[in-house]
Amino acid sequence: MEKPKEAKRVKLKPGDTVILQGDSRAVLGNFPDDSIDLTFTSPPYPEFSPELKVKSEEWANWMLPFMKQLERVTKNTGSVVVNVGDYPRLSKPKYPWVEDFVLTTYKNTDLKLIHRLIWFKRFASGGANGKLPKISYEFCFWFAKDPKQVKANFWNAAIPASEETIKKLEQTPDRRAKTGAKKHIEYDYRRVSHTIEKHGGKVLPYDIVEVGITGSKSPWRQKMSELKEKYGKDIGRYYVFPYKLPLFFILCLTDPGDVVLDPFMGTGTTIIAAVKNDRIGIGIDVDPHAVALAKIRVKERLE
Repeated sequence: MEKPKEAKRVKLKPGDTVILQGDSRAVLGNFPDDSIDLTFTSPPYPEFSPELKVKSEEWANWMLPFMKQLERVTKNTGSVVVNVGDYPRLSKPKYPWVEDFVLTTYKNTDLKLIHRLIWFKRFASGGANGKLPKISYEFCFWFAKDPKQVKANFWNAAIPASEETIKKLEQTPDRRAKTGAKKHIEYDYRRVSHTIEKHGGKVLPYDIVEVGITGSKSPWRQKMSELKEKYGKDIGRYYVFPYKLPLFFILCLTDPGDVVLDPFMGTGTTIIAAVKNDRIGIGIDVDPHAVALAKIRVKERLE
């Protein structure tokens, strides 16, 4: 790993992008302390990324230098969200590398785990000969340096209230009140009804984020095929998540003008989502092919 060069401070404005090629552990050494509002990233998974020569048992310690750098550069109000997907195998015993990563980060950094959200992919890959269920989700681990100061507003991703919710709220509290609970239920109904009305008939999103589909005929897969044909390279391993996944966290955990980082940038989906929503996007990737594709994609999507 190359030694970090002396940092150069550059003043950035909303809508700016910075795309860097190199090992994030070294590149992040150039960044000032407390300079990033949100990191959203999906690092290469052990045993599922051919170019990553790291075993499952070693992955948490491999990730630790990255997490320590992210801890340093993240603001006290900032967040770090790491997307990882674990996949079952029947052929050999499974090491709990995802859980190992969370515990290793907890024990060796000051990053606090706030929540684990689920990225639900409705049409996902099937199991092995019916012995496993469909693999339909991945984790998004949400860390923060200071949970009491962290910037978060999930009303920015509010969803329409269901017909069932509206119907229940229209019922009189007397019909659902139990002995001794009438006063509490009346207050709760008024509070919930007022909140939904205040937010235009919407409610807070669930912690199961349903975005994108991964079937062979899905728009996501078709887009990968189009990019492969256009740029002459198979970018399947780069184009890991759909645009709306980083967008959800960008809208909920940052404000316009904030700085969003992806240290395993791939082809720049996080950067595009950040910049299209008036944030500053910074991406890093060790692979020069990914960096070249990211620059092309970012330029095309933002024109």
